[in-house]
Amino acid sequence: MSPTVTARDRPRHGQAQAGPAGFPVTGVFEPVKRPEDIFASIGGNTGPSSVTIFSDGPYAGTRNPIYVAMLLIYAGIVVVVNAPAVVALMPVLFAVLHFGVVLREEDYLECKFGDAYLAYKLAVPRWL
Repeated sequence: MSPTVTARDRPRHGQAQAGPAGFPVTGVFEPVKRPEDIFASIGGNTGPSSVTIFSDGPYAGTRNPIYVAMLLIYAGIVVVVNAPAVVALMPVLFAVLHFGVVLREEDYLECKFGDAYLAYKLAVPRWL
């Protein structure tokens, strides 16, 4: 006899379903591992009380893997859409991320973690 699946067991509208290797599946085909899940898997805290510098996994190759992924996804969209306006916005998106987010985050992390973050900055590139 197979187990009964009730409405309570099914994901709600908009809720990710477990896909291959436990990754939530969003959209149609894209398996995505949420940043919160990556941090939790290595025992980290993503809130303002975090006391850990993440330097393993995707953070070993770049200090900004989430932003790199966003830019790569956008670049993929640029290739698929092949529209001049979308291509023209790519440098704007990069500039907003770099000057509006990344540099500010780095200042904050330097103040919060001090020498430990400075050592991480020397060891791992900002982008790729």
